[in-house]
Amino acid sequence: MIALLLWLAAAGAAFGQVRPIVALGDSVTLGVRRSPRVTASQRFSNLIGARLGRTVINAGVGGDTTRELLARLDGDVLNRKPRAVMVMVGLNDASWVEAAAGGGYVDRDAPRVPLAEFEANLTQIARRIQSTGAKLVLLTPNPMTRRYRYQRARFYQDNDINDGVAPYAEAVRRVSRLSGACTVDVFGAWVYRRAHTRWIPDGLHPNAAGHRLIADLVLARCRPALR
Repeated sequence: MIALLLWLAAAGAAFGQVRPIVALGDSVTLGVRRSPRVTASQRFSNLIGARLGRTVINAGVGGDTTRELLARLDGDVLNRKPRAVMVMVGLNDASWVEAAAGGGYVDRDAPRVPLAEFEANLTQIARRIQSTGAKLVLLTPNPMTRRYRYQRARFYQDNDINDGVAPYAEAVRRVSRLSGACTVDVFGAWVYRRAHTRWIPDGLHPNAAGHRLIADLVLARCRPALR
């Protein structure tokens, strides 16, 4: 009887019950936006799925930090029994402002999620994903530009616009090295290229061209982990 059940489970997998890929993150992963306009088919998760011929479930939620990712990791990711997970997070953790009613902002005295906590949260996310046998791909956050709607906030006026993001991108690299995850360094690939401002027209979120470039980077670096 046990042998029969095992055979039926294997047969079910063979007949199309393919474990999905999940893309976990914040509004950049969610992707779909009115401005800059990005449709579901244009976001990097869908582009990767189309090129691989695989199902990619988008689990991006606008405004999320690593705290929220940890809270919904089981329901949005692990319960789907993914074969691979892409995680892109950090812009909200690194934010030095709080949005206020009416489109304004409130200056913060520290990032929303301290760097040490961010790294600990991401390490826990990585460990829990890998403990299921799923392959892990970690993406650094994309850089920001001076078109960011809150760029007049105190921290951003006193520092380079990316001084807040850079340490979080480095933390992603450290977690990736220590966990053995496949690393896609979007921040490093973009921040020193003059053209990157064209890919982030609102100063924070990639447009359709930016999503294509993220998909290109992921597949160039981590196709074997996702295939």
